[in-house]
Amino acid sequence: MLFRKDQWIEKIEKDGRQATRWRVEDCRHDPTVTFLKLRDEHPDIRPPMVRSAVGVCINYFRNSVDDWQIQGWRSQFVDACEAASGNFAGLPEPIDFFRIRTTDPEVPDHLRNGEPFLVYCYGGAGEVFPLQKVWDAADLGRRIKAFVYDLAYILRALHQQGFVLRQLPLSSLRWLHSSKKYFLGEFLSLGKQGSSNFHSRIPFLTLEERYCAPECFDTAGQLTPATDVFALGKALLMYLGRRFHARDPLVLDAVVAMNQIDVKFRPLLPEPTVRFLKLALQPDPGQRPQDMNDVMALITGRAPRPPQRPQRSARPRPEDFRKPRF
Repeated sequence: MLFRKDQWIEKIEKDGRQATRWRVEDCRHDPTVTFLKLRDEHPDIRPPMVRSAVGVCINYFRNSVDDWQIQGWRSQFVDACEAASGNFAGLPEPIDFFRIRTTDPEVPDHLRNGEPFLVYCYGGAGEVFPLQKVWDAADLGRRIKAFVYDLAYILRALHQQGFVLRQLPLSSLRWLHSSKKYFLGEFLSLGKQGSSNFHSRIPFLTLEERYCAPECFDTAGQLTPATDVFALGKALLMYLGRRFHARDPLVLDAVVAMNQIDVKFRPLLPEPTVRFLKLALQPDPGQRPQDMNDVMALITGRAPRPPQRPQRSARPRPEDFRKPRF
């Protein structure tokens, strides 16, 4: 999407376009998504009530998309917005959702008026960076447990609504200073449990293969809770200083991956963390822990349930999901 500073965001109504309360302050383009820093111009919103807000929409520019890909991306985007509207602790708080007229030159005229646009709060928080310093093994164990527990609680709540998170790069996580907890900053890698529905003509909206579980790229693969168990294991490796590159997308050997953790932390790894990583990073989803309760048991040293291959089930029906609040 193409935006300019101080531009008003306009939504599409039955009687034409109508200005919203949002004005653009800054813009950032990812390969398939545009993020906007927005200023709230609603007359009733005054300091100290003002909070940072982020607008997010799809970016088609230079992606050479066709009608099918546009429809597929929009469907994925709305699914993610639907999940965010559940207002789970640790997901960005949605404020507004509407349709706009896209300015992307790649979009044909008959599809220009249906672009979904989400606005959510972005409170005072910092990005999650890899660990820099720990005092001893006990200190490292406490930090690892806090990191895994905070994210596992969020993912468990999403599982109960039929959603899984397909990737967890550190750049999509935030550290909330007020609660001293980790939470999700961006959430567009959410997908409904069931068939992955991957199609070469409709690639996933925001996925980077190097951060994802293997079955995310298998046309017959199932998106199950074991998908983001793998993603959480990868996120913990990155938190401990292990880097992933486009040429090295997947973890094929957990022992090798742990040997590539930052040398400062490798000798201090608690045994429960080592066991969790070995199980969470199994390429076969049937060999991983099957839900976040098992993850939290593993990271504290308790014995999880024995791994079981996930049962193939019918794709969840639309009425099984919570309807958006917008």
